[in-house]
Amino acid sequence: MAVVVPKGWTRPVAFTQPPPSIPSEQLVLFPRKTLLELPKTSGLDIYQFVQADNNRKYYLKLDRDGRYVRASEWLSYRLANLVGIPTPRCDCIQTFNGDIAFGSEDIAGVASRAETVRYLQTDSLTEFGRPITGLQAALSAIHVFDLFINNIDRHHQNFLVIGDGDERHLVALDFARSLFWQWPLIGFPAADELTVEAWIELRERHGFDLSAAQTTLDRIGIITEAQVVSILEQMPSHWLPQNLQDECRAYCRDGGWRARVDELRRGLEDGSIV
Repeated sequence: MAVVVPKGWTRPVAFTQPPPSIPSEQLVLFPRKTLLELPKTSGLDIYQFVQADNNRKYYLKLDRDGRYVRASEWLSYRLANLVGIPTPRCDCIQTFNGDIAFGSEDIAGVASRAETVRYLQTDSLTEFGRPITGLQAALSAIHVFDLFINNIDRHHQNFLVIGDGDERHLVALDFARSLFWQWPLIGFPAADELTVEAWIELRERHGFDLSAAQTTLDRIGIITEAQVVSILEQMPSHWLPQNLQDECRAYCRDGGWRARVDELRRGLEDGSIV
């Protein structure tokens, strides 16, 4: 029986540029404001679904269960863009009760979500074992990034395929359960966690591009302490206690960041990390 191959992955995924730097004072004093609260959509960590004063719709996240969700999302989204992984626009959004939430823009329609499920659940390898151009590399880049930030909650619902005609882009959503969810960064997602199960299935359907993963690791490896500190300074300071900000800086400065990149590289090459 012939393998049904999704169409549209005829060009490599176009990497986005790093987002512009925004002074932290502007984010704290002049966040986007909630204009309307919309019917809440599904999602364990979603606080509200709103329309902001720029007429864009956002999924809002607040901290939960003593976990620093907002800081994890903010840092992960910005790091993803630095290494070439497309994500939705993110902003600081003030809620009606006055708090400042992390907001990820809703860029999906019903058709986009349905198409994403179709792409991810349909084998993309041809009968000769060759993947559709771009899709395997995009998945592999997101995979290694998830491993580095210890994202334990990757599943089909937090990807999105966007684009028309012959060009498609795979966008990564939702990094709430990464980084400061289980800080410090020690080890990698366990075999019984949702993200590992999802990635095993995706690798069986679409294969794994070690070269694309290594390129992403190279990009992660050259991120500096100054860049990480700059990203943290561009979010409201109450999103992450100062002691954890200091620990994060020390992790980058004292070799923890570099050591994790090297450990992950060895694990991917010898197959000990999936």
